[in-house]
Amino acid sequence: MMLLFSFIPHWTLGTTMLYTFMGIVGVWAISLSALHPSSKPFNKNKYYLIWFFIWTLIAAFREIDGNAGGTDALGYYSYFVRSFDIRGWELTPLGLYDSNLGFRWYNRILRFFSDNQIYYLFITHGLMLACVIKFVDYFRFGKMNLIPFFLIVFWYLRGFCTIRSNLATAILLLSLIYLAQNKYKQSIAMAILSILFHKMMILYALFIPFYWYAQKKRIKLKFIVVAVIGISMLSTALTTFVFGGILMGDEFTDHYSIYSENASETGFLGNFWKIAFEQIILGVFMVIFDRKAIKYTNSLANDDDKSKFYVIWYACLFDLMLIPICNAFGIWRGYEVFYIPRLVLWCILLGLIQSKDKKWNLLFTIIICVLFYGWFWQRLSAKSFWYETNLMPYNSVLLK
Repeated sequence: MMLLFSFIPHWTLGTTMLYTFMGIVGVWAISLSALHPSSKPFNKNKYYLIWFFIWTLIAAFREIDGNAGGTDALGYYSYFVRSFDIRGWELTPLGLYDSNLGFRWYNRILRFFSDNQIYYLFITHGLMLACVIKFVDYFRFGKMNLIPFFLIVFWYLRGFCTIRSNLATAILLLSLIYLAQNKYKQSIAMAILSILFHKMMILYALFIPFYWYAQKKRIKLKFIVVAVIGISMLSTALTTFVFGGILMGDEFTDHYSIYSENASETGFLGNFWKIAFEQIILGVFMVIFDRKAIKYTNSLANDDDKSKFYVIWYACLFDLMLIPICNAFGIWRGYEVFYIPRLVLWCILLGLIQSKDKKWNLLFTIIICVLFYGWFWQRLSAKSFWYETNLMPYNSVLLK
């Protein structure tokens, strides 16, 4: 009698150590690249290449049958295989994936060459990671505490489930690079491409006009606090405007209105505050160290570095403004979009307050390591991670 593979999600120490190892590899690569700065692209940087291949191979060779390796992973692969013809599957998630023009043709182009699972996962997760490496390398400053970059692995692991939104996010990160370089046409083009992969990116693509305005007016934190309160009060009107079919199409309305209804039932204090907690904490730090940040910006040697800092700073302010909107619309994955820029700002702020005394610096480093790894451990051990995402335990196709 042939038994079908059945995946039962549960927390395991072995998988936790594997994911910890991945995080350490990422920080190691960034640290050594910072110690040996070079103008070479990341594909010629041996540290970044080691990072890229270790993470991508782990992603590509994971088991995705029987709901393993990410709740939606098998669905995305099934769409990839059928991307040229999904007749009969329109009312399944495959129909939703197919409605995004950019994602549809991305799958079709890859499908033209092969339908192999490992090939698809390697290219897809490799593309996500390549964009993140390019982003982190570009937005690296001289005075940074690199420990927070360990948490890039959490975003990457979440991408085992949310392939479409992570791909769109990775493309949007390229838009931010062009924005810092004042290449507005390229920035807008990347933002539009990200929207074609996932309609949720419309919300975050609005950062481009927000940044233009912020550059001229130098938006202060007080304005952001007022904006957050105002948006929260108008959340009901916003959801009616969007889900009433006025702003978006029926497909968007039908899909996200369900999320919005669920969010309204639980409320911000019911569950969403847990999702936004890290964003809120960073916002508090931005308020506390606002003057230090301004002083640091003025000390930067060239305009390019100042432009890079302002993109990161305003991206995190914009991210705070979107918390009540994401809560109202039930956009649970919204916090993932500017997750990497927030890590960059964490690195900058911690670098500013780090003691120059070696003894205190060591103690500070230990405390930061414990806090950030403690957050990582808590997230991995939470049922919302290993049970709802099916990301534990890690199974490899090589063990079949």
